[in-house]
Amino acid sequence: YNAINGLIQQVFNPPEDLTLAELRERAEREDASIVVYNNTDITGLAGQTRDWLLSRQVTVSNVGNVPEASGGPTLIRDYTGNVWTARYLAELIGLPPERIQPGADGLTTEDVMVVAGPDIQPLLSGQ
Repeated sequence: YNAINGLIQQVFNPPEDLTLAELRERAEREDASIVVYNNTDITGLAGQTRDWLLSRQVTVSNVGNVPEASGGPTLIRDYTGNVWTARYLAELIGLPPERIQPGADGLTTEDVMVVAGPDIQPLLSGQ
C-alpha cells in the first residue's frame, strides 16, 4: 500500500517547487476542462467558487452538485491525467497536495473537478 501511495503522490504531486505563474503556464498547456461541484448543502457554493476562479482567469465549463453531498473538505479530482492543472488549482485555492485525488467516480466527463466543501467559504469571501 505504501509503495502505491508513494507512486500516486509522485504522479499527482511531482516534487518540483514551482511558482504559481509556472504552474499556471503548465496548466494552460494542458488545456483541461474544469468543472466545480458543490459537496455541501450551501446553496450556490459551486457558482460562487466558479465566479472566484473566473476572477482569477480560470475558465470553468460547468457547475453542479455532488449527488450525495458529504460536506467534506474541498478537493481537486483529476479524471484524465492533467497533473499541472490539478496542482495549479490546489495552489491557487490553498489546498495541500494530498487534497488532489484521481477522479474515478464517474460524476463528470470533464478533465478536472473542484469539489467545493464548506472550508472554501472564507476564501470566497476574502477572509
